[in-house]
Amino acid sequence: MSLGVSVRRASVLLVRTLLIVGMSATAFGQTRASLTGIVKDGSGAVIPGATVTASSPNLVGGPQATTTNAEGLYRIGELVAGTYELTVELQGFRTVKQTGLAVASSGTVTVDVTLEVATVAEAITVTGAAPTVDVKSVTTIDTLSNQLLQNAPVSADRRLITNLIQLTPGTYARAAFGAAGDDNALMADGISVVHPEKGQIIGSYGLSQYWLQEVEYVALGANAEFGEFGGNATNFRLMSGSNLFSGLTQYSSAIPRWTGDNRYDDTSRRLFSPPEVNADWEYSAQAGGPLVKDRLFFFSGFNYSHKLIPSPNAERTVDDERWRRVVTKLSWAASRSVKIEGFVLPDRITNAGGTEQVPLSAFQTGATAEAYLRPTTTYNGRVTWTVNDKTLVEVRQGGFNFKAYKDPTAPNTRLGPSPRTDDLTGISSVTFGSFETNRNTSSTTAGSLTRYFGDHVLKLGADFQRDTQYKETGFPGGKSFRDFGGVPNTVTLWDGSTFEAAINRADVYAQDTWTFRNLTLEPGARVDVHRGSVPDKGTVLSTNSLSPRLGVAWDIAGNHRTVVRAHYGWFNQRLYTGTFQFMNTAKQTPQITARVLGPDTYQELTRVSPQTNLGIDKDLKPSYVEQFYVGIERELKSRFSVGAQYIHREFRNILGVVDTNSQYAPVQRQDPGQDGVLGTLDDGGMLTVYNLLNPGQSFYLMTNPADAFRHYNGLQIVGTKRYDQNWEASMSYVFSRAFGTANNKQGDEAALGTETGQGGVFSDPNRAINSAGRPSSDFTHQFKLSGTYRVPLAGGIQVSPVYRYVSGAPWGRTVLIRGLAQGNATVRVEPRGTREGRGVSQLDLRVEKLVRFGRYTAGVYGDIFNVNNYGGPIVRFSASAVESSGASFGLPPNWIDPRTVQVGLRLNF
Repeated sequence: MSLGVSVRRASVLLVRTLLIVGMSATAFGQTRASLTGIVKDGSGAVIPGATVTASSPNLVGGPQATTTNAEGLYRIGELVAGTYELTVELQGFRTVKQTGLAVASSGTVTVDVTLEVATVAEAITVTGAAPTVDVKSVTTIDTLSNQLLQNAPVSADRRLITNLIQLTPGTYARAAFGAAGDDNALMADGISVVHPEKGQIIGSYGLSQYWLQEVEYVALGANAEFGEFGGNATNFRLMSGSNLFSGLTQYSSAIPRWTGDNRYDDTSRRLFSPPEVNADWEYSAQAGGPLVKDRLFFFSGFNYSHKLIPSPNAERTVDDERWRRVVTKLSWAASRSVKIEGFVLPDRITNAGGTEQVPLSAFQTGATAEAYLRPTTTYNGRVTWTVNDKTLVEVRQGGFNFKAYKDPTAPNTRLGPSPRTDDLTGISSVTFGSFETNRNTSSTTAGSLTRYFGDHVLKLGADFQRDTQYKETGFPGGKSFRDFGGVPNTVTLWDGSTFEAAINRADVYAQDTWTFRNLTLEPGARVDVHRGSVPDKGTVLSTNSLSPRLGVAWDIAGNHRTVVRAHYGWFNQRLYTGTFQFMNTAKQTPQITARVLGPDTYQELTRVSPQTNLGIDKDLKPSYVEQFYVGIERELKSRFSVGAQYIHREFRNILGVVDTNSQYAPVQRQDPGQDGVLGTLDDGGMLTVYNLLNPGQSFYLMTNPADAFRHYNGLQIVGTKRYDQNWEASMSYVFSRAFGTANNKQGDEAALGTETGQGGVFSDPNRAINSAGRPSSDFTHQFKLSGTYRVPLAGGIQVSPVYRYVSGAPWGRTVLIRGLAQGNATVRVEPRGTREGRGVSQLDLRVEKLVRFGRYTAGVYGDIFNVNNYGGPIVRFSASAVESSGASFGLPPNWIDPRTVQVGLRLNF
């Protein structure tokens, strides 16, 4: 029986099962946290029939209770994050109350209880922390707590929620554990907020850091509930209301004259102007509480910000960004067994002259800035039905509506003038490179059934999602020039194109959990079915994949303090509309590469006609990551744990574009040296490059190139101190190394990047030269430390540091070979990753003076970003240094922000 038939039959079986019981959770395991344990008497014998109750002000629907089974086991699920009181009682025994149990948004907290025989009616109250280590789960979940989110200075631009991911182990430049940048599952309250075209974050990009209860980050040991990612899965958990009315209002602003200067040499001073801040302020207000005690909670927030900051490049383009965000969330206990919650989040961002997400690089003139408008609405609804004490059903519906308009800044328009890039200096000029109109939607309906059989838990789930993409794009004026030393050399002629595409995905999974005394076994499997379609051709891409998972967790001593975890699994990577939208050829125009002979006079070199030059392999296989990890975690003392893990990952069936028709012949050309100019003293030896013999005959086929590979090995050490005695902290160190022919820059996993897409290393033999090496986002050392401490002095002083050290990004020299039949070709003289840039070492610090009056707390704070005023290149969407030989070779295109200071006022109640 073929794998395709097996997958289809398994899919049908699971879908039928789910339709019988109901629908619910998404790819991010949505069952919330659980309290579990065994109740015994003083002799160690188990006690069945004891009543166990969990209570917290955050728990909508009021306290939850259960009874211990014949083995003395209890389990209370569907708990939200908060501090809990656990009460255990049985006639004839002293009632035990355990307070101060801190429960995160997910995972299992194990608390065993001993009941003593009662001589009189009395209760025992125990104040103590919940175990730090989750000994029941194979999955490693790293959490950014609410305490840290409210106090830590994460970035000088707190508006970018993606900066929070940089605090988690193994993630930098939005790339995690060897995967490509943005190859991550990103969610807001469990609903996907990933851009359908190429994986960037959408909905939770509009979240405010102050609105988050927790940030959960999963990459290692993820069970079958988790899918659609090659790097990590991150869930931004929104705050919910509670029985306690609370809120926050705050205002912060940068201090323009307190900005440092971290340009440390003549080169950095020449490339980057002294930083300035004309305006950079933010206002927030939020509140949450009960509309009906125990039954209906609300949370609502408003945020508005404005920044007017000149770009650090020499042109001093003003980044004028205005951003409005609103959120409303309701949590309702419709009955004792049914709970409903949901949120809606509209946000709108405009900028009259900047770049979305990052400032201009040193090699972009001010005229290349973009004007953009981006309105988005994200929504989510969730129903949880506790059928009985052994059965839980969940239902979820959510998605987003995203629009983005990017245009040249005035007086330039989409009609022109046309952009220029100089291959000798690396400088882009004249106007914004390409305009865009984007309209995207995503809708998810998901479901799960969880069934408890004592120490055995079975969960079946499904996730049905439809993503749509509409995109208009083109070059201003229909042309994009490549100059050489200020002289026009080649030009790409393109009248622009319109793409429409849609993805229907059905993901179903079965996850089993068995506990044998101190051993937990988690076998599972996940089936992912993807169908990509375009209006003029219907379905153009079909993939089916089966992802097996097997994990084990061993509570070594049985005291819930030390756990050994091991896991093996396949992780199917997400399919994007950008991978196949080129098949929508009805409104595409040819792209012509031509040599510039004079003003408006061109000689055609090559032509790509979408109708005849593009295709998809009918036997295309879905890409996936094969991962093995083993680790140990130990609670050294109350609320403090340390863990270590080894990770090995193999990236399989990588998507790439090959050219099946073009024919090349090897020719010899001289290396022009680092200056990029032939006939100078630094000229190198002869290079074997490839000349195109049949220009205009290319056929670009999306497939799984046989020579595309990448692997990753890493060692991770993590220390966690939960909030207690006025402080908490988190530390991580990751030592890793990746190697392969497929790079891991943004989009490279899905054949959308510059090295796996059309004209990349698998379709152009010139680009394939020296392509094996360390990928661009391979950071050997990553050390991160964050925390917060409240000094109990004069009402309180909150001190919160964040420190990051990340070793430099790999890069290697390339040269531009001119005069070939196909025009110019880029060739790697050095294997990718031969060189390494300068590492980033940055300390950020917040100090806040607190004043209490009644139930109100006022704070005056100062944030100092880059306290040590570190100066050096930073990886954004390009390498940390210019790789191409020429006047700019080895120079940094982007520079880390210098020391900046902002002050703020806030009132908590």
